[in-house]
Amino acid sequence: MDQERRRFVGFTAGMGYGMIAIAFASCGKPPSPQAPVAPGTATSSAAPVPDDAARRPDDLVYPVTIEHHEVTTAVDPSNDVNGVEGGVEDGAVGGDLDGVVAAPPPPPPPPPPRPPQNVAPTSLEANRMAGTKNIVPDDVTKVEIQRARKTKLVGTWKLCVTPEGNIGTVAQLKSTGFPAYDATITKTIRGEWRYRPFLVNGQPAPVCTAVTFIYSQLPAPEQKKSESRTP
Repeated sequence: MDQERRRFVGFTAGMGYGMIAIAFASCGKPPSPQAPVAPGTATSSAAPVPDDAARRPDDLVYPVTIEHHEVTTAVDPSNDVNGVEGGVEDGAVGGDLDGVVAAPPPPPPPPPPRPPQNVAPTSLEANRMAGTKNIVPDDVTKVEIQRARKTKLVGTWKLCVTPEGNIGTVAQLKSTGFPAYDATITKTIRGEWRYRPFLVNGQPAPVCTAVTFIYSQLPAPEQKKSESRTP
């Protein structure tokens, strides 16, 4: 009875391992003898801690140190698709942000066109392809010429021909004295006259010349009759 009482006291003193002691007792194994415990003294039924030497190598835990290394990669600002802060649009790669962006030099201007060469009227006339040079006034102007008692009209024009043989410019140098006749001459030159390309050193070139128009008209019969009676 005293032995059972001590077993019960041990169970109440160490609740954690008392359950294990009762389980073994129920299996029929006699409990190991224990030293008598003085009244009021708590007994510890904690399992003994094995020595480090008795541990297996697999049970040992070795400390492991994990080092964290940060890898930094140099970034080339010229490869940034968003550009560099402070830069300008269409700027030079790797340029100085504090410097002055120099504009590219402008292309050289084209060489000025060669001025037209002045040629003799007979030289240009040899290249005529279209248009008549016998330009006469209309009937109304002829009547005005008769009334003005004019028998000869003289007018001069300067015309320039392109390398293709077309009329470039027409300028009146001397009027015939009748604006309607002057307008007829200018209109005919611009609209009808065409030439073959005039060659200078074997190359088509623009040329200019002066053309003089001489128009003669007989006086009216009345004028001739009156003139014959004049002493």
